[in-house]
Amino acid sequence: MLEEMSPPAALLLTEVIGGMELFGDRYKRSYASDEDRQAAVVAGFEITSRGYEGLRQFLAKRDENHWRVSRRGHFKNLYGRLQEFLSSRIDDDGYRNVIRFVAEHAISTHALGPEDAFLGFALTRKLHSIRTAEVSHGIHRMTLRSILASAGLLPAGAGDKADGRVVVAADILEALIADWRDRLPAEEAKARFGISSAALDDIARRGLLLEKDQDKRRRSHLTKASYLELLRQLECLPRGEPDAGMRNLRDVTRIASRSYGEIINLMLDGAITKVVVDARHDEKFGFDRIFLDPLEVKLATQTAMPPGVNFQCVERMLGTTTKTVKRLAATGLLKTFQAENPSHRKPQRYVAPSALEEFQNTYISLWEYAKGRGQVAIVKARLKAAGVMPTFEEPGTATYYRRAALPD
Repeated sequence: MLEEMSPPAALLLTEVIGGMELFGDRYKRSYASDEDRQAAVVAGFEITSRGYEGLRQFLAKRDENHWRVSRRGHFKNLYGRLQEFLSSRIDDDGYRNVIRFVAEHAISTHALGPEDAFLGFALTRKLHSIRTAEVSHGIHRMTLRSILASAGLLPAGAGDKADGRVVVAADILEALIADWRDRLPAEEAKARFGISSAALDDIARRGLLLEKDQDKRRRSHLTKASYLELLRQLECLPRGEPDAGMRNLRDVTRIASRSYGEIINLMLDGAITKVVVDARHDEKFGFDRIFLDPLEVKLATQTAMPPGVNFQCVERMLGTTTKTVKRLAATGLLKTFQAENPSHRKPQRYVAPSALEEFQNTYISLWEYAKGRGQVAIVKARLKAAGVMPTFEEPGTATYYRRAALPD
């Protein structure tokens, strides 16, 4: 490092570094005695003679002190007199390599960005603090903490630290923010369309809205791009005044006993053609402004009947839960097959009517068997005492027995 510099430049740099090492970060050459300056040169040479590695270790000490003292993480005078000294020599080519090294070290250790232009270098950001990310992206600091916490990347003890001191890698936080911006809060979609959570989940299951992941605990598990695409398709529907006998989409779901997702799929596929968006009112677009002919919807859904019984219908017919049906299918007690759903053209698992009838003739749930025989727990205990064990029993699901094994 020193070999790259002229002797006067190397001597000045060595003295400033040594003075800070001996007398503190506020060392000032003009106030120091000749003896102090000579001692500073000797102490500084112990550091600068080890080149950039020695300088890096010197700066690392200042970094530790900065995080210990600076509550909000400001960088105006991060390296004390050394920073002032180098700032006054930015245009001096003799110091350029040293200045760049110090700038690159600072930006790799602290949440500095191009806007800070540290020592004249507008380098690419490597670290973000909550404070810098809030300014750069216009996202509230509590939201940023929540984004990091949901990804498991909020640093330990961050709750007790100021926003400027909670620091993470810039590329990681940028990726998380981009992912967060691409998510659509389910509440926004429900409010816009005027539907319930169950209806929104049905629309997502049918592929009309795409999910970022399957974690329903997230408020924003749907992609904004798919939401905007669905909105664009619906807003392209013809506008006008509904004919007599047409009903809005919300009413038609009840009249035809079909879900929003099923009817919208048929609309977008062209199976339902008599559709109009009510143009008589200027209120915000929602499903209650889409009008259809109930008779046409009934006919269209009849021609698009699925090839088997879907899991939702199986639940109702067995009087059990979704989890139970899925586990019965997984264990093979309830035989299923995969076929294309005629509504959204995607593969789906079904139960053949004959297989469902065979299951109902072969098995019976404990809850059904216990009707008129006493409390479920008591009936189960009696069966166990008689040596009759369940054919299917898992935590959180219904219990099933073979009918032939049960006493009349």
